[in-house]
Amino acid sequence: MSGKVTLLGAGTGRAGLMTLDGYSALRNADVVIYDRLLGEGVDELIPETAEKIDAGKNSGNHTLPQHEINELLISKAREGKNVVRLKGGDGYLFGRGGEEAEALCDAGIPFSVISGVTSAISAPAYAGIPVTHRDHSSALHIMTGHNRSGDKPDINFKACAEAGGTLVFLMGLKNLGCIAKGLMDAGMSSKTPCAVIENGASSMQKKVISVLEDISQKAERLKSPCVIVVGEVCRLSDKLDTYSRLPLKGVRIIIARPYDRSRELAQGLRENGAYVKIAPGIKINTIYTPVCGEILKCDTALFTSPAGVNSAFELIFGEDRDTRILGGKTVGAVGKRTASELLKYGIKADIIPSEHSGRALAEAVYERGCKNILLLGAEKGAEGITDFFEGKNIKYKKLAVYSTEILNVTGESADYIVFASPSEVRGFSHNGKSHTAVCIGKTTLAEAEKHGFECIASQTADSEGIISAILNNEKERAK
Repeated sequence: MSGKVTLLGAGTGRAGLMTLDGYSALRNADVVIYDRLLGEGVDELIPETAEKIDAGKNSGNHTLPQHEINELLISKAREGKNVVRLKGGDGYLFGRGGEEAEALCDAGIPFSVISGVTSAISAPAYAGIPVTHRDHSSALHIMTGHNRSGDKPDINFKACAEAGGTLVFLMGLKNLGCIAKGLMDAGMSSKTPCAVIENGASSMQKKVISVLEDISQKAERLKSPCVIVVGEVCRLSDKLDTYSRLPLKGVRIIIARPYDRSRELAQGLRENGAYVKIAPGIKINTIYTPVCGEILKCDTALFTSPAGVNSAFELIFGEDRDTRILGGKTVGAVGKRTASELLKYGIKADIIPSEHSGRALAEAVYERGCKNILLLGAEKGAEGITDFFEGKNIKYKKLAVYSTEILNVTGESADYIVFASPSEVRGFSHNGKSHTAVCIGKTTLAEAEKHGFECIASQTADSEGIISAILNNEKERAK
């Protein structure tokens, strides 16, 4: 039984530029064969269950030659797999998507095409350049800036110079001098405005605005991938470029949290212009232990983390019970994020301390006079709660519903790293301490300081608090 192939354009620069159709196709993939130039965060959308195959292409350095990619698409589909061929930008614009479609068609493999946002339009747009404008350009011409062998491009410069409108050259940085000279030799004014945009539509975007006669010299420090724009619309760049003025533009941030607890924060940081890499320092493993009997016996159930909520309900549902098992019981959450996780299951916490800490939860429980208490959380931790209870001679039972596995991640260069637990800190403790640690909670802050990080504290245990902490720190640095 044959599967199918989706030729998917991922858009340019960022996951947000992928279409809804593209996202839907990717989430249903069994196999994802991807290229090098995917936007920031696109890899986070690939299902954990999917087989991932790197077919990335650098100039002159192909992980897989094109004919092998074609054969791979066909063979995976013939295994009955739902295959997504994930390409940066739009696969049908200088992306060899047409060649792959022909190969699939000849082999009798069912396939579909989902267009992506091309860098020919999005990179200029994010640099403040509309490729058409009624006062400046009524035509758009898109060309490749190199040929198949990598030599000088075979471009009819005379036709380009006479065509008018906006010229966009993709993959042409290496031949920028040749392109500029060719246009001027063909009669285009040496004072024609030009732009070269590196890493377009991403948080690492850079641009150079000049004129034909010196654009090659001005852009010599830029690196591929770049988009070259020639035309009067380039004059609008400084006026219309709001992207470069975002408060975290160019700031690099690592989130050391599991993917499912990082996406909202990552989105908020990216909307402020930051480059974000999710690199989980821990893995949550549910501990399969009977839980319903213990819940039925308690009067008060305390949840010490969002992970504890999810693991507890995984166990509850696994015992063929549901949220009604907590009916009539006092429910406490260590903070707003844990309370929000409970709400996903239809449970509104009765006790949420204003301060995100175990001790604050324990004090709130004590003031309320709760008895017969069950702690549902990690295998290790919750000392702030247990120490307080033991000091007050309060009876409780601790039930571990998950364990935390430290992953010892190799960190990359970044300005900030976000930690929400001491175990996440330990996952990065063997790396250099060049990052400023953004910490949620006093115990996390203490652990990060113990390991030598420069630290700032989030005032609240949510995305808004973390983003505010980074924004305020950037303002202080700029003074």
